Amino acid sequence: MMNEQQIFIQDQLELQVDSLNELKYTKTLSDDEIIKIVQKRTDYLYLFSSNLPKEDLLLSYLQHLSYELNLIELVQLRLKTNDLKLDNFNIHLQFLYQQFKNGLTKFSTNIYLMKSFLDFCIKFQLKPHDVFDLILSKYSNQVQIWLLYAKFEFEFNENIDNSIVLLKKEEEEDANMKDEEENEKILAKDFYPEMINLILNFLLKNFRHSEKYIYEIFIFKWKYFNNIGNEGYNNLINEMENICDRVCHTSEMYLYLILLIFKIFKENRDVKVLNKLNLIFTKINNSGLLTCKIVYIYCNYLLSYNNKNEKIVINILKQLHLIKIENDDNYLVECLNLLLKLNKYQLSTVEFCNTLIEKLNIDLRINFYKKLFNDKEVIQLLKNNERLFIQAIKLTKNSYEMKKVYFNLFKEKKNLNELITFILSLAPNTSQIYQTIIKYLLTFKDKYDYLLTNLFEQQVNENKQDWKVYIQYMNYLKSKEKFKAIPSVYSKAMNALSGMKEELDQFVTSYNKYIK
Repeated sequence: MMNEQQIFIQDQLELQVDSLNELKYTKTLSDDEIIKIVQKRTDYLYLFSSNLPKEDLLLSYLQHLSYELNLIELVQLRLKTNDLKLDNFNIHLQFLYQQFKNGLTKFSTNIYLMKSFLDFCIKFQLKPHDVFDLILSKYSNQVQIWLLYAKFEFEFNENIDNSIVLLKKEEEEDANMKDEEENEKILAKDFYPEMINLILNFLLKNFRHSEKYIYEIFIFKWKYFNNIGNEGYNNLINEMENICDRVCHTSEMYLYLILLIFKIFKENRDVKVLNKLNLIFTKINNSGLLTCKIVYIYCNYLLSYNNKNEKIVINILKQLHLIKIENDDNYLVECLNLLLKLNKYQLSTVEFCNTLIEKLNIDLRINFYKKLFNDKEVIQLLKNNERLFIQAIKLTKNSYEMKKVYFNLFKEKKNLNELITFILSLAPNTSQIYQTIIKYLLTFKDKYDYLLTNLFEQQVNENKQDWKVYIQYMNYLKSKEKFKAIPSVYSKAMNALSGMKEELDQFVTSYNKYIK
């Protein structure tokens, strides 16, 4: 009959069976190597479960942990070298995982062991949260473990709130302490906010070049210490400003500082906080770090608490030409739209916007003008300034969108032939603009037949590889009973679409269905 030590050793060795069988089957380890591993583990387990004092066992235990970690690295290397992929690598981690747990039971106050176990679980994603729970439920006064937990939450989950969940649980437990433990309770209450600050300062040190993380840290500090008073608010703002000035001197970091200040102002409505916001904006401008995004957010803040700030905002927006602008800066579009709205779409303001819009890519230019000309009130204000619409077409490289706006606005005011000739002189002309014009002319029945025929001819010449334009042209000729002209269009299509099997097949199918 086995004694207690032998039962323990047998239970531990059974954890390695599946792993060693797979490594043997895949020839990752040789038979000799497996025999040596089993023998080394057996010797270690006999020593670990012996009656020797713990201090005499610690070194041997840590040495065996190092051996097991090196063995895992060896297995990983051989699997990679032999291009082998295992369905479940975790079976090769079971033995070491249990030895860590055994060690925590025997050497319960060893910080190095705790951190090694956590590093192991984080590296192989072996339910690290459970391990943090296990350790902190027993050793909640270990500062280094709290810091490691906070670092893990922030790096892997980007969530600082979770890094103090257990601290809150600890505080709740402290509230239930017995009277004779009152001194410990007081110490815990003092310890709790100090621990939070310690964690936050640690994170600031490790993420001092990540604007988003720094901002989240300060937002958390502001929310958690929500009774800090005006002096506390000022200290918080000054601390983040110092980071902006000396550590993370970027436009994005200053933007987050503005966001923090305005959040604080919305809560306490302190004029001093608002004045600080204005000073920060001036500092950003003087530092050459001003961006359209900062300008847009700052201007909206000014307008949100006082409509009398409109003149100030307009003056700020009129300085946009002094800012370095990237061609994909969508916030420039937002700033210009805001300026136009505040200035009631004055002609001079539109012309100012035109000078800046050239700095953007075509897609953003089109979006700007589409939004501008989509407003009926704006159209009424600008309808007599044809030059502005022509300028919009040219600034968007003769885009279909602006041509369509221009055509729909002036089709009933100008000579149609002259209007269409001018629009089509601004190449390139997609089938979309032709469709817009043709669809309009067809509403007049026979009035514009000659013009329509010319348009169809121009369309097939400019959009030769679009099979639909040939079908539409022949359909029009068929409706006008101009059957003799159809074969010529058919021949043009066959020549233009040769070598394009899919398009040619679609053309022939449609021709047989609608024209033939």
